[in-house]
Amino acid sequence: LLCDEEAESFLFDLPVRDLPGVGWSLRQQLTNLGAETCGQLRSLSLALLQKEFGPKTGQTLWKNCRGLDDRSLRTVRERKSISAEINCGMRFTQKSELERFFNELCGELQQRMRSAQMCGQRLVLKLKHRRASAPV
Repeated sequence: LLCDEEAESFLFDLPVRDLPGVGWSLRQQLTNLGAETCGQLRSLSLALLQKEFGPKTGQTLWKNCRGLDDRSLRTVRERKSISAEINCGMRFTQKSELERFFNELCGELQQRMRSAQMCGQRLVLKLKHRRASAPV
């Protein structure tokens, strides 16, 4: 945590893209208004920001570039994903080897989900195939 003076100087040169909720589109709109940093954003009035971006977003931008945030600080986040992956040079010569590998990997994922007391809504499987010209 920073004291008020430290926060003000820290935020002054911070790019607006680093503010919460500022994505590519909003960043472009702020750039068009001449605000690429929080210091430049501070020079824009609350009324102008609310006119351009709506009452809520305008007020949020105005507050955030000044280091004002009345949301409660959460130090613990809810876990949203569990993964199990292997990144190494495994080469399978038979389909049965690949099936056995995926069964074991799925078993590992199942154990991790059980220990976290989670159930899945979606399973993503990534299988990369080596190009013929890639080094072995």
